[in-house]
Amino acid sequence: MKRILTAAAALLVLTGCGFELDATPVRSTQTFPLTSTRLTITSGLGALRISQGSANQVVVTRWLRGKAANDNSWALKDGTLALTARCQLVFGDCGAEYAINVPPGVELVVEAGDDPVSVSSLSQRVAVTTTGGTIKVNGGSGQLRLLSKDGAIHAEGITSSEVRARTSDGEILLAFATPPTNVDALSREGRVITTVPDAPYKVTVSSKYGKATSDVKQTGDGRTIIAKSIDGNVRVSNR
Repeated sequence: MKRILTAAAALLVLTGCGFELDATPVRSTQTFPLTSTRLTITSGLGALRISQGSANQVVVTRWLRGKAANDNSWALKDGTLALTARCQLVFGDCGAEYAINVPPGVELVVEAGDDPVSVSSLSQRVAVTTTGGTIKVNGGSGQLRLLSKDGAIHAEGITSSEVRARTSDGEILLAFATPPTNVDALSREGRVITTVPDAPYKVTVSSKYGKATSDVKQTGDGRTIIAKSIDGNVRVSNR
């Protein structure tokens, strides 16, 4: 979402020229056929909400505001769904939001910008990368690869056996509904909290400038949890 108000924009308001601080979203829906076993979603602007849909198709509902409603594109080609909405040099409200239903069993790769990405109850392998947007995962059982340059990472109620999470500036909160096999979480500037069901784990926790603790049962091999931060507290605990 972008709201840009400059002296020039203020002048437009004072002189009565057309100018909206809260533009009405324009809603539209498109269904794209998908035959590949991998789907990549790219978006530079707009929040993404991704959930399970029907086989062999991707259904996208979008809400576009301001200039983005007239300067946009969406297309699925060679397994890549490209979502574009432009808000450069805009006075007032301009933004985008997408709800995306993806087919089951298709590997999912998401490449997004500074807006949040939410993934709900997917069973397939999922990899999400954002520039600065928060990554949220609710439920789901597939392998997770979560990477944000400057955003937080939250995953709860997950049954994924393998999770890898990385952020340069943000917290990582992972809450498992079933014991995971392999967890690897690292934040440079933020706390790392991992909550797991009662079971034995091989745990490594560390923090250069914070406190690192673990109260789960330790074992020499088997299920592995690595949780680290450079500047933030680290904790691994049972539910």
